[in-house]
Amino acid sequence: MQLGARAAIVFTLGATACQRVGPPPCPSNALPLPRSADLGATVVDAKTVERYFTVTNRTDGEVALNYYSGEWFAAKLLELGESSLLERRVDRDLHAYRILFMPSLNAFGDSVLRIEGDRTTFVERKRTELCEDARFEGAAIVTRRAAVATRDWERLVGCMNAFFWTARAESSPGGEDGWTTVIEGVRGGTHHAVHRWCLECGDFDLNASDSGLLECVQIARATLHASTPEL
Repeated sequence: MQLGARAAIVFTLGATACQRVGPPPCPSNALPLPRSADLGATVVDAKTVERYFTVTNRTDGEVALNYYSGEWFAAKLLELGESSLLERRVDRDLHAYRILFMPSLNAFGDSVLRIEGDRTTFVERKRTELCEDARFEGAAIVTRRAAVATRDWERLVGCMNAFFWTARAESSPGGEDGWTTVIEGVRGGTHHAVHRWCLECGDFDLNASDSGLLECVQIARATLHASTPEL
């Protein structure tokens, strides 16, 4: 049974009635998900796409995302309240990585993980979640921010140096629905973005490069879980 946005129905063996359980309370830092995102209807123009990504009309996917991908990902980042790492590359001291996870074409469940290092190293995750709050209804953007240990940052950087910066922007196979991962990096004034479909599905064998990218994603996830306390 698919759970609705507002409540779940829980059945207990031997019970004479079913119990209706609503979403948990929203954290104090939660923000409402834009209504356009909830409808899957956020629209961005070409100028906005080019603020977030270097795009091309070519389909070989060697050095840049195709325009359709850039349009889709820029809209998701806007929905989650994320600024452009491409624009932030003018700060040549900035060294940061961002991973956008889209488990399906539905807005609910999208998340972004951004890790910035060298000066004050921290990790920030934004995720759309169902929660109950008088300020808004339905999905909310919930943010967690935490300090990152130097050893964890260095481990991530080592993986990205080995696999990310030389990876193709786009790669086959691809699919129409969800399980999309977008990895961005900026360092020394250079921005790079990589899009992979079903990187974490385990449904098919990955080539050596994409296996390395998967390792980097797993390190980034582990960094979030290892980072305490919250800032």
